[in-house]
Amino acid sequence: MSVAPVILWLSRGKVVVRQSFANLAPGGKYHDLLDNMTVMPLAEYRPVDVAQSSDALLYFATVGTFNQKDKEEGSLTIFQSDIDETETSIWDALKIRTDVNDVRRPLIVVYDEGHNLSDQQTDLLMELEPDGFLVASATMKLPNRLNIEVEALKRAGWTEDTLITRVDTSAVVAEDLVKAPSTWPATTRRWRRPSPTCWRR
Repeated sequence: MSVAPVILWLSRGKVVVRQSFANLAPGGKYHDLLDNMTVMPLAEYRPVDVAQSSDALLYFATVGTFNQKDKEEGSLTIFQSDIDETETSIWDALKIRTDVNDVRRPLIVVYDEGHNLSDQQTDLLMELEPDGFLVASATMKLPNRLNIEVEALKRAGWTEDTLITRVDTSAVVAEDLVKAPSTWPATTRRWRRPSPTCWRR
């Protein structure tokens, strides 16, 4: 990309978001894999950072941050303006996301554990006009709304090999991203997750 993107990393679970943030933030296990990228919680989103930083900007949040249909009448902070600092809410600022030259920065939405992605969440995220979706899951089932977008890409000539990246379970386990055995109280059964599937736009 000629312009460094804004990346919105989401998941339904707070634990998942917390762990991913810890691994990718400075000092984290995988931070060295990120080149010229600033990692922050979405609550710290500021339009001035998007305008002035030459780095890619990676923001973390749970879907509960924005998953509210009636935004104007709702109570979620992401949709509200802070009149002491700016009259633009984080959500509206994400739609604009221009750099210092007034060039709109690309937006990439990463949805971890994408089997939790709902049609309502997809509709709200599409309002941001993202340039790409990366939906990762070990048990992928696309919501109807996102599947409409995928089918449109297929009609435009995209193939499943282009849209789907399959990762072998053993490679995921080797990186400690998924534990192979899980032991539950009162049982000795072992459980293994199937291979993750990533949808990308």
